[in-house]
Amino acid sequence: MSNYVEKHLTTINDLFDDFNVDKVHGKGNVKRKYKCSDKKALARKIFLRYLYNLMWKLTDGGATFVFPTRAHMEIRWRKLPDTTFKKARAAGYLGDVDILMSNFTYYEMVLYYKAGGYTFYKPIKLSDNFRQKLLEKVNSGYKYC
Repeated sequence: MSNYVEKHLTTINDLFDDFNVDKVHGKGNVKRKYKCSDKKALARKIFLRYLYNLMWKLTDGGATFVFPTRAHMEIRWRKLPDTTFKKARAAGYLGDVDILMSNFTYYEMVLYYKAGGYTFYKPIKLSDNFRQKLLEKVNSGYKYC
């Protein structure tokens, strides 16, 4: 199983380096709720909270998130091909997947992009708590796609 995600890692501070904070407005109660006085810190915290809620919803319900862009881009679940599943299982990566309850299937979250005849999938690496949620669902027989 290849993991291209590590080639594209960034920090939240890098994302907001050139962010224009002049358009960020928050009343005192919003700033107190997120425990920050800086506008850039407020924008970072709200964005991280949004990403966390999005990932939780995707993991919990198997939903698909479609980006509002001109090119078709979405975060979705993709079933691992049987050969990839078998190779990963033989290598010890998917030892905690119940093969009978999951019907020999495992899913990965991917960024799907399609524009001008060009299509690609990039795997999204899940944190431990989201991976545990995924394993619970897969081992109970839940099908994401």
